[in-house]
Amino acid sequence: MQYRDFGVTPLICFALAAALSACGGGVQDNPITPNEPLAIEAASSVSVTETPRGADPIASAGESLANATTPSLTVTPSVDSTALTPTSAAAPEALAVTLAAPKDGGSTKSNTTTPAVAQTSSSRPPVPASVTAALDAFDATTTMMTHPRLFKGQADYASIVAATKAERALGFNAMKDGLKRNSMQNAAKVSLASTDTTSLSSLQNWWPTLQSLEGMALSAFAWHASQDPWFLAETQARMSQYSTAVLSKNCALDVTQAREFVWYFALAYDFTKAGLSAAQRSSIYDLMRACANASLLTVNKTMASTATSGIDYASLTRFVGASIIMLRDLPEARSWLEPSLKNYLKLLHPLGSADGGYSNGTSYALWDAAEQMLVWDLIERVLGIQMSAHPYVANAHRFMAYTTPPNAANGVFGDGWEVKRQEEWGRFGRSLMTRSNNPLARWYYTQQSSGDVSRIDPLLSPRMLPDSTANPSAEPNAMSFPGIGWVAMHSSLADAKRASLFFKSSPMGSYNHNHADQNAFVLHKAGQSILTSSGVYYYYGSPHWLAWYKTTQAHNAVTFDGGQGQSLGVRGRGISSANGKIIRFEQGADWALSTGDATAAYLGIMSKALRTVSLLEGRYAIVLDS
Repeated sequence: MQYRDFGVTPLICFALAAALSACGGGVQDNPITPNEPLAIEAASSVSVTETPRGADPIASAGESLANATTPSLTVTPSVDSTALTPTSAAAPEALAVTLAAPKDGGSTKSNTTTPAVAQTSSSRPPVPASVTAALDAFDATTTMMTHPRLFKGQADYASIVAATKAERALGFNAMKDGLKRNSMQNAAKVSLASTDTTSLSSLQNWWPTLQSLEGMALSAFAWHASQDPWFLAETQARMSQYSTAVLSKNCALDVTQAREFVWYFALAYDFTKAGLSAAQRSSIYDLMRACANASLLTVNKTMASTATSGIDYASLTRFVGASIIMLRDLPEARSWLEPSLKNYLKLLHPLGSADGGYSNGTSYALWDAAEQMLVWDLIERVLGIQMSAHPYVANAHRFMAYTTPPNAANGVFGDGWEVKRQEEWGRFGRSLMTRSNNPLARWYYTQQSSGDVSRIDPLLSPRMLPDSTANPSAEPNAMSFPGIGWVAMHSSLADAKRASLFFKSSPMGSYNHNHADQNAFVLHKAGQSILTSSGVYYYYGSPHWLAWYKTTQAHNAVTFDGGQGQSLGVRGRGISSANGKIIRFEQGADWALSTGDATAAYLGIMSKALRTVSLLEGRYAIVLDS
């Protein structure tokens, strides 16, 4: 969509496939013929007659389109975005605990909607007034909580171990078989090199080690659950190999490596402490100290200046989890944990929002959730801090359900959007749903049946059984995530053949894994992409990423004068100031619309850049630029 005369108010120009070359993005090579046709309206102008709400749905939606240039609705989260953040500078450890009132079943259908209320449970203990109070309470217990801390010091927790002998037996046995096929009990000595996170080859060299570390934690869990001595021996062999390699370098590795060593060693220790010798425990303590001193203790300081750094926040997350496991076992653990946990809760989540949205896109939302979930469990079970009531945690499952619903064509927006991550939607998505026991979560869990069930996420998640009766009938078909500037509109969320229109105008701009795609849209139908963005995510900062994938031209967004688009900053890697915002969102029984303002994304070149998109009756997608 290239415009030069900014005075016109055109409807989007994609009635013909031939016109798509001017629109950036692309069209599905072999468009499907759905059971119910989906039309894309195109015209040079729009003329409507004002119709009362509740009358003809298309006319009602047309009325809203006609008035879309005047923001009439400001969408705000229905949860308290200050929850679990410091309440005053004088007492930085204090945590506000005023949360949204419990409301079973989420939001209801209405002409205007806001993100659903956080799910809470009155049976859970109250949130401590501060991190310091929670740690003091833990230290004050005369009988220290035993291990595994992830199971709250119990042999089993929420029937997780019992599930390995029931519905999770297939995954549990596959995991054990995989460990035996790839045993390190007689492996050659391993060596480590610091990873360059800007180099694809360097990252590829690191990934097998990361998988092996996960295997160490899984082997420890297998020993705990089965008491088979082979798995204790396997855990010890991996501990010996990697602790020797890490300590030989004093953990002078990239922080992305240090965090994984600390996390997986702590998790393996949590399940096998009773089977480890004093020397083996001492080696683990030394590794913890080395990695903390080498890089992890500086993460709090770097987060102060780069609060939206995904790498630093993931490192902080892992460090918090490991420190909780080591409380009262390692003398330094409390001094590490107290400032780290305060910062973690204060920032949660720097790339997300209280409505559950995650600005870096659906792929990174999955990967981030994988790094967070077990740490949320530890914070809640060990310290009594009710993470399930935190707005971001409580609503993260909602973001996943609306942006990558079952039978989604692929992801939407952000790096890696183009991949249909069926396995990861099953593995990470289902694991996330187990932390939100409501109809929407149970529906998603039941419908999303794929995923590697032998991995750590599904095996250690709370138990949830498929429920064929679960459905999202109480949920609206469209949802706005104004904190990150996304809107998802569906003809019917529960229908696998749904039409879906996704819209973005984000306050995060093109920063980090975001793209220069404010006011961009994506259209799916019956599990296939109809109108989409273009490009491939090889790796962060690749030549293709810089020259095309991240640019406005690669998306269904407005360019001008031969393809000029939104700013990516001097280095072409994106800036948060070139941003957008959702200024209007409404929906009715069979229609939804949203308006985005992307004026700031063009850094003054355009005096106005508004776009309104609407999905009508699941058959018509309308886009109006002004």
